[in-house]
Amino acid sequence: MKKSFTLPVLFLLFAAGYKSVQAAIINAATCSQTDVQAAVNSAANGDVVQVPAGTCTWNTAVVIPDNKKITLQGAGKTLTVITMSSNGWAFMLGESGSRITGFGFKEG
Repeated sequence: MKKSFTLPVLFLLFAAGYKSVQAAIINAATCSQTDVQAAVNSAANGDVVQVPAGTCTWNTAVVIPDNKKITLQGAGKTLTVITMSSNGWAFMLGESGSRITGFGFKEG
């Protein structure tokens, strides 16, 4: 006869104060570097930062700290377009392991 340990294990996890964690969706107000950086700063590990459609020119990179693993999601490569006004990086990820998707880029 097989014994099931599923219920006792679940009970112990909840009894020990285990909390289910869900990723939040953080919406940047615009595609401007300032608004995107503010949204990144307010995000926690696992969150998704959504950047709306638009064409914006950035003077500096958006920095995602090494200790923050998030997804930065534009509206699509032809919809959220970033132009760098100077030679440089649009994003600085370091060792964060973050993911960037849905952006198009142009040279300034």
